[in-house]
Amino acid sequence: YRHHAQTIRLEALVAGGAIGALRTITSAFTFAQNREADVRLELALGGGSLWDVGCYPVSIAQLLAGAPPVEVSGMRLDGATGVDETFAGTIRYENDVMCQFHCGFRATHQTFLRLVGSDGVVEAHRPFRPERREHLLLTRGGHVEEVVVDGAVIFADEIADMEDGVLGIRTPRITLRESRMHAATLEALHDAARDGRRTAIATRT
Repeated sequence: YRHHAQTIRLEALVAGGAIGALRTITSAFTFAQNREADVRLELALGGGSLWDVGCYPVSIAQLLAGAPPVEVSGMRLDGATGVDETFAGTIRYENDVMCQFHCGFRATHQTFLRLVGSDGVVEAHRPFRPERREHLLLTRGGHVEEVVVDGAVIFADEIADMEDGVLGIRTPRITLRESRMHAATLEALHDAARDGRRTAIATRT
């Protein structure tokens, strides 16, 4: 999804001031995980909903926030195998943009993204598995505009980006620094949920 035209359009809308100054990011990714023997439920193998599907809301927030994350809080509900089957978290960024998200294996399939700014709101209903044609909703001053985005089939742009990186044509869209920050944020969220307190992450990256 990070390479899809919809994500690139979301970046452009935020950077171009379509909703004013970005204030809050709200997002979710859930689905009903019904298989008893599934790697997602294996604690020793890094299972759990945050690592599996929560990484998507966290990564898109990191992309759009416009500043590094500085602290997080989190709550989790564990299943029989000890992994988090439901997770809810909050992330504060250095510029005071706030992200709230939830993810999990116990609810029906759901994805959404809502960006609220000083002057407007933009919403995506399939932010993490977009179709070739997507529709964003941009609300400003009481007026709702549908923004149509045409892109490639899912994964095609990611493969092209990998090829360009391997061949030295251009720097990959997702940098190693960003990946490390993303992993540190997920780890801090788990720590915050375990310890029941806000957790700083600036020193982890």
